[in-house]
Amino acid sequence: MPPAAVWDVVVPAIRRRHVGSPAPGWALVVGCGLGADAEYIARLGFDTVAFDVAETAIRLARERFPESTVDYVVRDLLDPPAEWLRAFDLVAEIIPSKLCRTLHEGRPSSTSAAWSGQAEHSW
Repeated sequence: MPPAAVWDVVVPAIRRRHVGSPAPGWALVVGCGLGADAEYIARLGFDTVAFDVAETAIRLARERFPESTVDYVVRDLLDPPAEWLRAFDLVAEIIPSKLCRTLHEGRPSSTSAAWSGQAEHSW
């Protein structure tokens, strides 16, 4: 049965996309939705911060993974806290481009525009 929504996944999208991993460090997950990708990255050994603009998504991620080490926070994609800039070893953005274009019409069509150069590695 397919997920109810594009952001409601059980198998992390990142697991299907990346080949190899940088050494664990600090990771940021952009647009984390219900947390599947953030939890996967945390299991790889990263200290993980995951954010989404949707308060409901963050609440559900916390409920879905009550024992998680991931720091789930509500933030605006295009207005990151200054202390986040260049603070992470890995920035993961797993947002379907069609969804991103829909949400940010008139803005950059990819989160890469907002986050490029923010970490040595990105997925």
